[in-house]
Amino acid sequence: MNTVYPALSSSPIFQEFSWSPLILSALTANAKLITPLFDTSPSALPDTVPDMIALHIRRGDYFDHCQNLGKWSSPFMGWNIVPGLANSFEPPPGGGWGENTPENMEIYMRHCLPSVEDVINRVKEAKSSWEDRDALSVGVAEEERRLKRVYVATNGKREWVKELEEALKKEGEWEVVVSSRDIKLTDEQLYVAQAVDMAIAQRAAVFIGNGVSCPECLSSMEQD
Repeated sequence: MNTVYPALSSSPIFQEFSWSPLILSALTANAKLITPLFDTSPSALPDTVPDMIALHIRRGDYFDHCQNLGKWSSPFMGWNIVPGLANSFEPPPGGGWGENTPENMEIYMRHCLPSVEDVINRVKEAKSSWEDRDALSVGVAEEERRLKRVYVATNGKREWVKELEEALKKEGEWEVVVSSRDIKLTDEQLYVAQAVDMAIAQRAAVFIGNGVSCPECLSSMEQD
């Protein structure tokens, strides 16, 4: 990945990439739920929503898969190992051939299948770090550097997602907390729901992902 990324990042595949009108129409149609900045024509959507943090919370098939990743001391995967990202991960020592220590398994589960409490703590860390860092920017007013919105891209069951949303609202000073489960999609958009999630998350000022997953693996149609 380290050797492929420099060439790929400057190629037409990346430089000329754009979302289809079908995907962008889902963003404008859900502007009231997500952000007023989406209340525009699809061609005029902003590149960044400066007050939004997006979370990639994969569940579903990951209940068993995370255990396997821990047992085999797996590192982060795919684009999550591109140099320059804010976070990296080195598998903790002490694992064996198809087994690992309880302490190491706990580390893996926090990264791979976080609890509601784990998510809340990580979001607090990211929010504080982002707003403190931006405080160093000359001429940036405090109000302009606050994160106020949370978008949760997830294939989690509705009951669990509701629990997470309620916890975020309770623990944080958020004006908006919305997830894949809340947005309204047409029949055509429903079949590309994971791409809609990515198009929203791509525009967030801050993104927290799952280092052993991939956003394109999400599907809002799973685990309903």
